[in-house]
Amino acid sequence: MFELDQDAVDAAASAAPPLHLAFYLPQTSPHLSPLIAALAARGDVASVTTFVQEGVPSERIALGWDADAPITFDQHIGLDAAQQRAKMAALPRGTVHLFLGLRRVPCIARGLRYCQVEGWRFAIIHEPRVREGFRGRLRWLQSWLTEGRIRQRAMLVFAIGAHGAAWFRSTGYRPGRIVPFAYFIPPRDPPPVRAPRRPTIAYVGRLVPEKGFADFLTAVDALGATVDAVIAGAGVLADSARAMADANPHIRFEGVVPMARVPILLEAVDILIQPSHTTDDGWGVIVSEALLCGAAAITSDVVGASICLQDPIRGRTIPPRHPAAIAQAVTDLIESDALKHERRIERHEWAGRNLVADVGAGWMMAKLRMALAMDYR
Repeated sequence: MFELDQDAVDAAASAAPPLHLAFYLPQTSPHLSPLIAALAARGDVASVTTFVQEGVPSERIALGWDADAPITFDQHIGLDAAQQRAKMAALPRGTVHLFLGLRRVPCIARGLRYCQVEGWRFAIIHEPRVREGFRGRLRWLQSWLTEGRIRQRAMLVFAIGAHGAAWFRSTGYRPGRIVPFAYFIPPRDPPPVRAPRRPTIAYVGRLVPEKGFADFLTAVDALGATVDAVIAGAGVLADSARAMADANPHIRFEGVVPMARVPILLEAVDILIQPSHTTDDGWGVIVSEALLCGAAAITSDVVGASICLQDPIRGRTIPPRHPAAIAQAVTDLIESDALKHERRIERHEWAGRNLVADVGAGWMMAKLRMALAMDYR
């Protein structure tokens, strides 16, 4: 999916000077930090600077996000307008500016405005906006009405997930400048051999209706004793999860699991389930983590990472709001050979070729080099 001809990439990199990159983020995010760190470590990147509106929000820390991840690049958090303008003006000439978002966040809005005023090259990294319902139609109209200058000036749009490219095409961005993209994660060792036992399914994330968690609980009830189930996370449906686990020895409720422990949990899981109802799941990093740990995945077709499940060895895609489809997909995977250790290794290796941070960094640099060579701006 994101695999490259590495010899061609290396040849292109050796023929051009290293790039200076500047990222603009709403908050420090462990979902983007691995990619930025991988870019900073590359020989064809001269420097990386990040402008961040705020640190990890407290509600994300409550969900297990790491607030103290090491930073290997120059980072500025919470600058005011004058400070940000001065820092941007001091960046090396030719810096490429990359924005995770387009609006609302002050450091992003200011940065985009400065780039357009000064004629600096910039690109966008973005999930599709939530498109469901009346508000979704208003968001689409807002994009058409307010992003004209950005559409004209952006070098590239790194469109995240299965629906990212379609959103940007529908709102008028040039198809040739839209690049499929993802969130990328650190590499992992191959999954260990697991002792034979009952298949284990898992839900990891926010325990809320819009994420399809109630559908997951209904599917678990329908599957009965054919599977063990693990639930990790927090949210308004946590009490329902706890009560179900207390009443059923085949269900384990973990509560909040720190990010560093999530891969350990997933190595003991056969199938991860992410049945979201909305395109708010522009990617769904937990799907990447599951595949890299060797687990299969079942997602609704609105989840961005559903693009990873085109091969049935990696999992299944189901419609949202369909608990029976979740249960049937679990049964299909159990009855196939997808849960064998050999298949876990295949999933791990595929994820290592497509979803780890070094791969994402190579993909981004190759696309930026191509855009610069064609003088996109």
